[in-house]
Amino acid sequence: MEKQLSLLFETMRANIARQASAQRPNTPKKSIPAGAASPITIHIDGASRGNPGPAGAGIYGVYKHKAVIKRGLYLGQKTNNQAEYLALVLALLFAHELCESEKITAPTLHIFSDSELLVRQMTGVYKIKNKDLADLKRFIDHHLKNYSYKFTHVMREKNKEADALANAGVDKKTKIPQAFLTLLAHADLSI
Repeated sequence: MEKQLSLLFETMRANIARQASAQRPNTPKKSIPAGAASPITIHIDGASRGNPGPAGAGIYGVYKHKAVIKRGLYLGQKTNNQAEYLALVLALLFAHELCESEKITAPTLHIFSDSELLVRQMTGVYKIKNKDLADLKRFIDHHLKNYSYKFTHVMREKNKEADALANAGVDKKTKIPQAFLTLLAHADLSI
């Protein structure tokens, strides 16, 4: 299954890169030397109105002191924990797109979440009892192998951008990118 996931993720990466290059003017890119790469700081949040209820994911990423990822997406009917995990999966997809477009060869991710449960589960402090969340964690762990990373729990007031984006995703019913849905379907994960 892990090899299958890896092949699917590589196919998705190629498709995203091809789509992105078709939409950008053909300009030369600078490669960032591995030792000089700045960390990518990503704030994530999942929101569920009703728990379960209409849910959204918010992803706010900063690279070299500039906001480079601002996405709020609608997840359908989910619990808050499902929304938090799906926000993390989406964050990895968008971080990968950023690494491709900026030619970042040795990415470091600093991931911030106001979900203490998600942070403690991702760092191994808490076990995951829910099968759906455990499946998502395995998927996330597989894709985190491409990065140096650190998870940090923050209070809600330190996660305002991601929170606002998650709520905007619900309000606007912003669709999830098809590449994300395809990747999850091939991994036998659904949202």
